[in-house]
Amino acid sequence: MATKVKKKKDQDSIALDQQLTKAEAFFEKNGKLFIVLVLAIIAISVCFWLFRSCKADKEVEAQNAISLSQKAFSNEQYEEALNGDKASSNGFLKIIDEYDGTKTANLAKLYAAICYVKTDKIDDAIKYLKDFNAEDDNTVSPLAIEMLGNCMIAKGDKEGGASKLIEAAKAANNESLSPVFLRQAAIVYEDLGKKDKALELYQQIKNDYPQCMYCQGEENGAMIDTYIENVK
Repeated sequence: MATKVKKKKDQDSIALDQQLTKAEAFFEKNGKLFIVLVLAIIAISVCFWLFRSCKADKEVEAQNAISLSQKAFSNEQYEEALNGDKASSNGFLKIIDEYDGTKTANLAKLYAAICYVKTDKIDDAIKYLKDFNAEDDNTVSPLAIEMLGNCMIAKGDKEGGASKLIEAAKAANNESLSPVFLRQAAIVYEDLGKKDKALELYQQIKNDYPQCMYCQGEENGAMIDTYIENVK
């Protein structure tokens, strides 16, 4: 019995030695590659962590930098808001350049566009409005799209501008802003002689936003009914 047990142990030992030999051979053949892969995974993880950390720090710096420009903007000092004052050069334009990729820099593009609109530099306004990354909200982004549409109309691109106004209405999707944007687009189409398109937009206002100011009844009926009758 003891002989059988010893024989079994010897067989297990030989099998284990063979497995270890195979493992050693595999590691000897592929060990360097394995180490490289492990180090690469570690490096990627560290880089990702550093990227997120640096990005967060950069966002904080950008938020601190934009405050003076926002103050100048609120005081209607648009040139100073864009380029900074004598004491600080942190205007919106510099923030856009130095903090590219942050949400603050994106917001600075919208501020810059408004400054250019206020100073009658429509081409520059269009440039920054097109660069502005519209977020998934129903107020700021739709207003930015609407502003772009009206700037395009001001430069003579009425078709393109009207399309942007319709896009803004869709992005807002509420009773306050959407009907206003659709009404603006309808007026443009009326001016272009496209009354059928204007009628379509007025019908959309009436059907989709029945509680808006255009649809509320007055003594002589709701305004939207008058708009519809005028283009039929």
